[in-house]
Amino acid sequence: MWRRRVEARSDSAAGRGTVAPEMEGLCFRCYEPGHRKRDCVNAEVCVRCWLRGHPARECKRHRSPSFEEELRNLALAKLARHRSPVRGEPVGARRGPGRDPGRVAAPAPPPPRPPTPPPATVPPPPPPRHCHRRPPSSPLSP
Repeated sequence: MWRRRVEARSDSAAGRGTVAPEMEGLCFRCYEPGHRKRDCVNAEVCVRCWLRGHPARECKRHRSPSFEEELRNLALAKLARHRSPVRGEPVGARRGPGRDPGRVAAPAPPPPRPPTPPPATVPPPPPPRHCHRRPPSSPLSP
C-alpha cells in the first residue's frame, strides 16, 4: 500500500513543473512579469477577486455572482434528501406539525372528470324512394 502512495505522488508531482503558456514568465504572487515569487516585493494578488493585499484562501468575496443562489439550491436539495419519504409513503405524509409519523395521509381524490356531452340527436333518414315504380294498374287493362 505504501508503494502505491509513493507511485501516485510521483505521478501527480510530475505535472507540477508545467506552466500554462499564458502564465509563462509571470510572478505567481503579483502576476506581473520580470521576477519570480521568491523575489517579489509587491502585494499579493488574490486569484478569486483579482484585488491586491490578500491571498485567495483569505478572500471574503464569493467566487461568482450566483454564489448565494447556488448555496440556497444546495441547501434545499439537502433538505429534500433529509426529508425524503419512507418507501411507500406519500410525499406529504410526514410534513406538518402534529402529524403522527406512523400514520399515512389518505391519498388525494382523483380530479373530477369533465361532464360528458349529451348524445347528438340526428334526425332519422328519410324513407327510401323507389325509382322504378310500376304504373298503377288501370281497370281497363286485361
